[in-house]
Amino acid sequence: MISIEVPDFIAHTMGIVVFFVGVHINRKFTILRDFNIPETVTDGLFAAVIVFLIGLFADIEINYQLKTRDSLLVYFSG
Repeated sequence: MISIEVPDFIAHTMGIVVFFVGVHINRKFTILRDFNIPETVTDGLFAAVIVFLIGLFADIEINYQLKTRDSLLVYFSG
């Protein structure tokens, strides 16, 4: 299994991009708005599925440095 360490800056940038993907998905599917699903839940689930599929089919383990976690929690907390 290949292990990839994602640096803080890249993890932060990916988090912002994934957030905007979640916003776009929520705007596109009205059922998510009807049930008041937050964008942060949508993008978190989207990112988790993508990382899971990469690990499952490509046999790559993705590890993130956790220094930016606190700042990302501020952005995505609502």
